[in-house]
Amino acid sequence: MGTLLRYMFLLLALTCLILILAAFLLISFQRPVVYQVRFIDDNTAERERLGPLQNDVNKVDVIRPVFVDADLISDDVIKSKQKNSAYDALKYLLKSLSSNSSDGFDGSQQFSVSINANKISIKDPTIKNKLFENGAEIDLQPNNVAGEKSSEKYNLPQENFINSQNDSIADKLSINEILITIKTTQIFHKTRLKLIAQTWYSKASNQTLFFSDAPLISGDPVFAAKGSVVALSKRLRVTDCPASHQRQALCCKMAWELDAFLESSAKWWCHFDDDNYVNVKGLVEALSGYDHRQHWYLGRPSIRTPLQILNRDDVTSHVVFWFATGGAGFCISRALGLLMMPVAGGGKLVSIGDRIRLPDDVTIGYVIEHLLKQKLTVVDLFHSHLENMQLLDPSTLSKQISLSYSAGENDVPDSLLSVPGLPTSIDPTRMLSLHCLLYPHDASFCPHDKPAL
Repeated sequence: MGTLLRYMFLLLALTCLILILAAFLLISFQRPVVYQVRFIDDNTAERERLGPLQNDVNKVDVIRPVFVDADLISDDVIKSKQKNSAYDALKYLLKSLSSNSSDGFDGSQQFSVSINANKISIKDPTIKNKLFENGAEIDLQPNNVAGEKSSEKYNLPQENFINSQNDSIADKLSINEILITIKTTQIFHKTRLKLIAQTWYSKASNQTLFFSDAPLISGDPVFAAKGSVVALSKRLRVTDCPASHQRQALCCKMAWELDAFLESSAKWWCHFDDDNYVNVKGLVEALSGYDHRQHWYLGRPSIRTPLQILNRDDVTSHVVFWFATGGAGFCISRALGLLMMPVAGGGKLVSIGDRIRLPDDVTIGYVIEHLLKQKLTVVDLFHSHLENMQLLDPSTLSKQISLSYSAGENDVPDSLLSVPGLPTSIDPTRMLSLHCLLYPHDASFCPHDKPAL
């Protein structure tokens, strides 16, 4: 009997030991993952000088100031179908913390990040700023998108990013809070890009990015830095997109533009083509009437009725939606951009364009109106070369957001603004004369006896 009791006692003790060990292991595996963050300049030499981060932490290098190409290196936590959504969410949190913190977050701290199938959270009492009073948290909510069967998609709720208490739409919007992106190609570097460099680019050089298929190779001084104006060549991003006007090339560059916005801290993203004149004053004034914390898709359609296409996921039905023509430009708010991120960010816009077999601006409209169920707000201040520019009242030009021009056979412009100024031999597109009307003392080519509009 005594022997039996001893065996039972030993068995009970062994069972308790196993339970304690299992509990210890469970707690250990559930501990938050520690990340170390640092800010580095956007060049390889700076990365090499700093050397690798500590080996016992997951590593995040955040490129300043616009956080292009941020790298997240994690061996154990973010895997398989969860990888993209968790990566995007964490990267956005880091950018928000760094760009909005006023109380000690400079990128050198280590802090705890918890990641599981449903939630990402950052908790650290030293992180205090207007966006995240007690840390930060994002729920990752599964949202299967039709036609995307390779991985789960997630919605990132905008209320996690937006401070609805302190900011006001009445706050004056600055050009520094707008990201302007221009899609171009090598054959237009010496014509269209040169015209941009001569005119409106000086009003938004720090906020404008160009996306092309080749670097800018030119000794033309018009592309050089002038005072506070950044050299245009330094604002041009060379993509891996084809040098053509085909659908795949257009969607590829638009995907680069979208990702640049998502990786920035801008409140607004405005896309324009390289044959647009962007009236920076008019753009800022127009966007000041909209709240970047709400879902805004601003632009102008080039067709009279919504586009109707075959539903690729159900060939017995159709998809109907509006889209803003890219040739006139369009603007997307920060809140809508965040809603687009898990669906179209990270290059996913290209695969969506391939699936519906339509160009870049149509694909943007498809994502926003069909997949995300948000609506285009028509703003008549955007203008493309598809319109007859001569019908625009010259007295209203200072209020317009974008203007354009087109060339017919033999490169003779056939749709031009009716504006006085320089002779057509010098200014065949009328864009130089337009700039002189808006900024009469801005450029040496402007007649200086004309008042500004």
